[in-house]
Amino acid sequence: MGLDMGKFRDLIKDDIYVQKLNMKLYEEVKVTPDDLREVQASHILLSDEATARLVLGQVKSGANFASLAKKYSRDPGSASQGGSLGYFTTGTMVPAFDKAAFALKVGEVSGIVQSPFGYHIIKVTDSRLRKFPGGGKEIEQAALKVKLEKSFQQWYSQVRGKAKIEIISPEFKANDYRFKGMTPLAIAEYKKAIQADPANPYLRIFLADTYMQAGQKGLALAEYENAVKMEGGNPDMYIVLGRAYDQAGERTLAAREYEKASLIAGDSKEMHEKLLKVFQTLKLGAAVAREQAALSRIAKKAQFEKELQGK
Repeated sequence: MGLDMGKFRDLIKDDIYVQKLNMKLYEEVKVTPDDLREVQASHILLSDEATARLVLGQVKSGANFASLAKKYSRDPGSASQGGSLGYFTTGTMVPAFDKAAFALKVGEVSGIVQSPFGYHIIKVTDSRLRKFPGGGKEIEQAALKVKLEKSFQQWYSQVRGKAKIEIISPEFKANDYRFKGMTPLAIAEYKKAIQADPANPYLRIFLADTYMQAGQKGLALAEYENAVKMEGGNPDMYIVLGRAYDQAGERTLAAREYEKASLIAGDSKEMHEKLLKVFQTLKLGAAVAREQAALSRIAKKAQFEKELQGK
């Protein structure tokens, strides 16, 4: 691997740390029968216990559960549907609700269940074998995988919630501001990042994207052009600049940049396929024909090389 003994030791040490963390997080995670099924339930959510007792009395007297949910439930998402929550699996609802629902048999109604949302009356209407993405017969293994992932997410959320996180890198700060829609702050941080790493063309792209997001097309195009000058041998850069021109309404300039990308794409099948779609969208017949010819040439070359290997 080209590692010296010190780096190799560090690699193994980190791996052992991860293994020990996994053992600690997952040693108590077991698949139960409830993990293998999902229930269909309805509920009536009340804001106080007194009202909940009155409604529960009506349910026990034989009143229609769905009608009571429409009349009394404080849950806007399910009240109009007669309290129906559809099918759900263990761990989907808050703990108290989850425990009560999975303890009921089909057709049974719970007592009053208190949760952070209020007071619930729950009725289970169906129970079936749980479905997992992709299907498969190993349902227990699939259930265990889901439960392990959920256990990790819970642990991670707790750790992150207690941590004090400070973003120091200007690039990461800029990304964070941009994600939050704080465009002026993002622009300022990208400029700091460029000062610290002036040879990085992708920082120019990020800054250009942010300028475009702010509606400053002139400044955006200037930064896209700077990125191309810094990495002129990368066809992706010309495609990015072409799209920027296209977005700015400069289709002639956009086509010119796409042409440059084609010239330096070489035998990249993926790049020529991408450019073929671009030229088809722009309805540039000659360029479309050229990309089709390039793809045909690449396919013939690949076939020829395959035949040589066979011999």
